[in-house]
Amino acid sequence: MSSKSTSHITLYTDDRDNDKLLMSVLISHYAKLKVVSSIDSIGQQLKDPAPKVIMVAASTFQETISIYYQALDAVHDKHLCEHSIVSLISRHDEKEAYQAFSSGLIDDYLVARPLYELHRPIVICSHLLKELGLTMTQKDGLDFVHSQDYSPDVKSIVTKGLVRKNTLKQEFESSIDQIDKALDKAAERIQANQTVQLDLKRLDDTLSAIRSDEIRPELLKLQSKAINLLQQVVSDVAEEHQAPDHDTKGLEQQQIKKKNPNEPSFNRLHNTTISEEEIEISIKHIPKVLIVEDDNISLNLTVMLLKHYKIDIDTAVSGRRAFAYLNSRQYDLVLMDINLPDTNGLYLLNQVAHGTGPNRDTPIIMLTGNKNKNTVKQAVEEGAKGYIIKPLYKATMIKLFEKYNLPLFVQN
Repeated sequence: MSSKSTSHITLYTDDRDNDKLLMSVLISHYAKLKVVSSIDSIGQQLKDPAPKVIMVAASTFQETISIYYQALDAVHDKHLCEHSIVSLISRHDEKEAYQAFSSGLIDDYLVARPLYELHRPIVICSHLLKELGLTMTQKDGLDFVHSQDYSPDVKSIVTKGLVRKNTLKQEFESSIDQIDKALDKAAERIQANQTVQLDLKRLDDTLSAIRSDEIRPELLKLQSKAINLLQQVVSDVAEEHQAPDHDTKGLEQQQIKKKNPNEPSFNRLHNTTISEEEIEISIKHIPKVLIVEDDNISLNLTVMLLKHYKIDIDTAVSGRRAFAYLNSRQYDLVLMDINLPDTNGLYLLNQVAHGTGPNRDTPIIMLTGNKNKNTVKQAVEEGAKGYIIKPLYKATMIKLFEKYNLPLFVQN
C-alpha cells in the first residue's frame, strides 16, 4: 500500500477544529483519510471489509471507548472487518489509557489534544496496519542514506548494514518458496502412502523466524501448510519419540518409559480402579488451561495435544491478551512462553504470581525454547512452578496434570 493509495485509516472526531493538526498530518500520509463524526458512521466503517485502523478523538478517554464500543455493539460478527482501535486523548488521561491498553481494551493510544509528536500518529498507524497484514511502500534505504548529509563513515557503515539486511531478506524469502514447494510435495506423498523426506532443520529455522507481529500472507500460508502436514503425522511421531522432560532444577533429563503398544492411547485411567463416585466428582470439574504462545506452529501443536482430552482451553498470542485473561478468568493451569511480541513472559509471570488477581495461586509452567539455566533460575524465582522445553509431549503433560491433581479424561 503506497502512502497515496486508498487509506485504511478512519478518524472519528467530535471537534474538527481541535484536531485540525492531526488531520493535516494524517492526510499528508494517507491521501484518502476517512473522517467521521457519528457512531453510526463508525459502524459503517466496521462493516466495510477492508482492514483498517480506527482512531477515536473525544473530550475524555472514557468517551473514546464508549463511542467505539457502542459502534462495535451494533455490528454483527459476520459483518465485522479486521481492525484496530486507537484512543486519542489529552495528557491528563494518559495513565487511564495506558491501563486500558495493558488490559486489552484498546490497541494503542495517542496524546493528540494537543498533538506534541507530529510523526507519532504515522508510526502508530503503520505498526497497526502491519499487524493487520498491510504494509506501506517504503523508500529505498540506500537512496535515502546517500541523499542525506551524513559523514562518509556513517554512510559507509549504514550502507554495509543495509546491503547485509537485504541479502538476508532475499535468502529468507527464497527459503520460504522452497519450503512451500517441499510441503506441497510432502502432502502429496503422504496422501499416496509414500515415504516423506523433509529438511526439518531448515523448516524449523524458517518457521521460528516468523513472528506474529509481522503478519505476511505468504508466511501465514506456509504456517497453515506446515500445521496441516504436522496434523497428519504428529500423533505417530509423539508416540514413537517421547522427548525428555525438564524440571526446574537445572534441566535434568528424565528417561520416559516406552509405552506398551497394546495400551490404549491417551488414557491414563487404563487398568486403574476408580469408583463411580470418584468419576462423577472428577467430571464435574473440567480443567481450565490458558496457553500463552505467539508462535502459531507451537500454539497449534500444544492445542492439538490438549484437545484429545476434556479441557477448557483459552489461548493468548500476546502478553496484553494474556494479562486480560489472567485478570478476569480463573485457570487451573497456565502454560506460558517467555518471548512474546509485546512483553517478556517472566515479567508477566511476576505480575500474576505476586498480584491480587484470581490466578495468584494458579500453577504457571514456562513452556519455551529457551534452555538458558539462568533463565530457568529466574523463572523459578519469579514464581514459575515448572519449566518445560518445547514442544510439550503427551507423557510430560500427563505428569503435569497428575502433579496438580487435575482430572484428565479422553474426549468421546
